[in-house]
Amino acid sequence: MPSTAPTSAISVGLVEDNAGIRRAFQRLINETPGFSCICICDCGEDAIREIPKNPPDVVLMDLHLPNMSGVEC
Repeated sequence: MPSTAPTSAISVGLVEDNAGIRRAFQRLINETPGFSCICICDCGEDAIREIPKNPPDVVLMDLHLPNMSGVEC
């Protein structure tokens, strides 16, 4: 029977302005089998600049960011 397990981790970009929450999510993502946090940003402006350089499969975005909301980003 062929394996249905993914061959590589799902890459996640994380955008969160609260440092404690950011660290907790990063740890949770990296400790979950099949997932890897590859980009961490603390504001929308950094996300717009950094995420396109190495696009993740998924972005976990805080909607209430300073200066630029997660929706705007």
